[in-house]
Amino acid sequence: MTTGSRWISIVGRLYYIVGLLYYLYNWLIVLGVGGLIASGAVYVHHPYLAATILPTSFCVLMVGTVILLKRKSIRLQSANPGLRELTLDSTYVIQNGHSCQYLRKVRLKCLADGVSSYQHKFRWTGDGDVYPLSVQGRHRLELSKEKYGSRTCCTVILERPLRMREEVELEYTLRLTSNGHPPKPFLSHTVYFPINKLVQSVQFNNDIPLKYKRQIFASATADIPVYEDNVDVFAGSHTLTYEVKEPRMFYRYSICW
Repeated sequence: MTTGSRWISIVGRLYYIVGLLYYLYNWLIVLGVGGLIASGAVYVHHPYLAATILPTSFCVLMVGTVILLKRKSIRLQSANPGLRELTLDSTYVIQNGHSCQYLRKVRLKCLADGVSSYQHKFRWTGDGDVYPLSVQGRHRLELSKEKYGSRTCCTVILERPLRMREEVELEYTLRLTSNGHPPKPFLSHTVYFPINKLVQSVQFNNDIPLKYKRQIFASATADIPVYEDNVDVFAGSHTLTYEVKEPRMFYRYSICW
């Protein structure tokens, strides 16, 4: 049950709403092109109206084009340039103070022929090692350290290369250990590419918190959230959840307890 949610500032709220444009850029391009055509059609009989429509349509078209080019540029620099995440479901299972499991289910759409692997990077805040436990199907799971950075790279080698527009669902589990330094009490994900749905869950075997927070941060490195929702844990419940449809690009969504 939600006991209190709020946007930290009006500016943060407006900026978050504007982020919806990353999902509507195609409509901006269509409206811009349609407006340019309409301005030409009415120019003879309504020149003043055409003079108003023309610059507005051009600006709308430019905004849509810039967003499209930026999305393509970011994707080409990503770890998975040939894949799009349709849905992402992450579950963090806290078994005790020093041992956890991380389960990820992701549905992917292939954007080009021949894609043979999927990779995601994460930062484990405990002081122990990370081990691959299982992967569904005949895929192969490999772990490595980021070459320039502190994150762990998790790579799923696919059973076979994918075809363009083919969809596949991956499910795999990691074991996270901590020796003396307990991990920080949060689970978060930063959205770098459009995704239909993001689900984050935290499961407890014992020591279940009475409350938790759902937070939205304006970037991967921001310390102060732009939105915060305080949630009561129902009696008998062992799971904290945070589900977001069409999360905004470049925002970080977090559960903390």
